Order: sequence, then C-alpha cells, then structure tokens
Amino acid sequence: MKVQVLMSACKVNKIEDLVKNKNIKNAVIVNQMMPKYKEEKYKDMIMYSYDEKGLSKSRNRLLEHATGDIGIITDDDITFVKDYDKLIEKAYLENPKADIIIFSVKRGDEIIGGSKKFTYNKITILKVVSFQITFRVNKVREKGVRFDENFGIGATFGSGEENIFLSDCLKKGLKIIHVPVIICSHPDEATTGEKWTEKEIKTKGAVSKRIYKLGVLYKSYMLITKHKYYKKDYSFAKFNKLYKTGKKEYKKLNK
Repeated sequence: MKVQVLMSACKVNKIEDLVKNKNIKNAVIVNQMMPKYKEEKYKDMIMYSYDEKGLSKSRNRLLEHATGDIGIITDDDITFVKDYDKLIEKAYLENPKADIIIFSVKRGDEIIGGSKKFTYNKITILKVVSFQITFRVNKVREKGVRFDENFGIGATFGSGEENIFLSDCLKKGLKIIHVPVIICSHPDEATTGEKWTEKEIKTKGAVSKRIYKLGVLYKSYMLITKHKYYKKDYSFAKFNKLYKTGKKEYKKLNK
C-alpha cells in the first residue's frame, strides 16, 4: 500500500527547501504562482509548478497527479510524525470498509480530532481541518469528487473547501471514519485560530448553502458555539445578516 503526501505550496524554488525537517517520504507537490509550468523531482518526490492560484484548484491538481493508494491532504507548514505512513497504512488495513480516514493532529499544544473512533456524518464533518484528511485515491476518483473551486484561499469564498469535499464524499456514498492517532502537527502561529471578519461570516453562510438544503442547524451551530469568538465585534443580529448575505451571494454565483 503506497501512502503519499499531497501538498499545496506557493512560490517554492526547490523541493529540498520545502520538505526540510518535515519528515516527508513520498510526495506530490503542486506549487502555484510560478512564472511557467515546470516539473521537478527530488528523491521520491515530484513538484508541479503552475502559473495559477487557489487552494481548491491546487487540491484538484493533486488529485489528478496522485499516484499512491492513500493520499494525505497537507500544506507546506505541516510536519509529520515518525512512521506516519505506517500508522496510516495500519489504520486502513484494520478498517477495510473505510474510504476516508480522518486522523488526529496537533496544532500548537492543542490536539484536534478527539480520542475515540467514530463514523462521520454531515454535521461532524464540520469540525475537520484539511490536514487531518486521508483517502483512498481510487475511491475518490471513481466517484468523481473534486474540491469546489468557489471555496478555499484564493477563491470567492475563502474557507470551507475541506468540509464541502467531505460532504460531497458522503453524498456519493463514501464511508468516513475517525481514527484517534496523531499523524502530524501544525505550528501555533498567529494565523492559527478563530477569525471572524465580515467576509468569513459570509463564507460560512455560503458553505451552509453549498452543503445543506436549508442549513438551519448549521446556522444555529455557528451562532451559538462560535459566539465567544465573534461577540466582541458582532451581535447575533449582525452575524445573522452577514450569514444570510453569504448564502445569497453563493446562490447568485451559481445561477
């Protein structure tokens, strides 16, 4: 079973500089915002450079270029634990009916993912961050699931692409489970954590419209559980208005 890292990056000149000290063994890298198309190889890694931008566009390129049995979604600031590939392979061998396995990860001092094994549904996928996701490449390709390029960094709506991807996988009948094993870590940087700008609230509304028919439960979840993060800047009423605006903007975009 070939486990392969699928990494999104920007403006990288050498693979060696990108993967240094990150414990990566086998990888396909899509390198955006470069002057022209280029392929570069280093050990068991290959990097494809493109003159384009957009995180979901990058993820879709990775889906096209992947050559492994199991793909690992990741970015250029992720460091993997020792023998991460063996841990992932073991999880898939022990769970042969799983098409997608979400692992636990560290972000700063925080562990994301919980300590129990469970099966994901259309609500619990909302808590997943992209670098937790691994999947059987052939299963995702067979079902024709891709990342929605309207979402993610560099797109009209700047986040939510991983949750939409998982939602589409569920709708196509793929089984998604959680295995409480830590496979990688993300640095605790200023860019990490809850961000609530008007644009982000509108994006949440757009994500709701994209994933759910009505999205009442999702909106309630956002209004209540995220209140401690946005309350300094937005009232319930203001949050709700911006949220509805995002839904309308997505609907207009897809007419």
